[in-house]
Amino acid sequence: SDRLHFPTEDHGGLRVDPLATKRTRPGGASSVSAQGDGYRYVISDESVDLVGDVVVQAGLVPVSSRIPAQVDHSGHMRDLIGWWDDLRIEGASTTATLNLLPPGTSPMADLVRRMHEAEGMRMACSIGFTPDWSKGGYELLMDREDRVSGIKYLRAKLLECSVVVVPAMPAALAERGVDARQLRRLMDT
Repeated sequence: SDRLHFPTEDHGGLRVDPLATKRTRPGGASSVSAQGDGYRYVISDESVDLVGDVVVQAGLVPVSSRIPAQVDHSGHMRDLIGWWDDLRIEGASTTATLNLLPPGTSPMADLVRRMHEAEGMRMACSIGFTPDWSKGGYELLMDREDRVSGIKYLRAKLLECSVVVVPAMPAALAERGVDARQLRRLMDT
């Protein structure tokens, strides 16, 4: 059976839903740059995210050399915008190049392309992965009161990476913004 079972005592009292094995993690948007026909992103790093978790980059293994790119982890075909390739672990960060589908193939890919090209628009990303829940695949992170404060994922399979406008990482929005009128013009074209 694909269903995973986790005895409570093996998780320091943390209850884990065996069906909720896919986790998402914000990627840093501080260095998105145009690169040929694609856009280079920092898709993940080893900083503590807003829910207190850490993904060890050396243990993040992509399921293939081309990772699906979509919008907001939707899983819907209409939100498929291309693929990520040229994944590189660079210190405590993982970078990848977003390759959008050709113009006219997908309205959502066209919108994301226009947003990348818009003056003042800040783009970000977030990864979807399946943690390795076996012994040695994760560690519980504890706070000062000896309560579980998060999970350190030592091994995980990278399934997808989504382009997002409002990432879970607040710093990703710090540089620039776009006003509502500009966003409406982008959506209408």
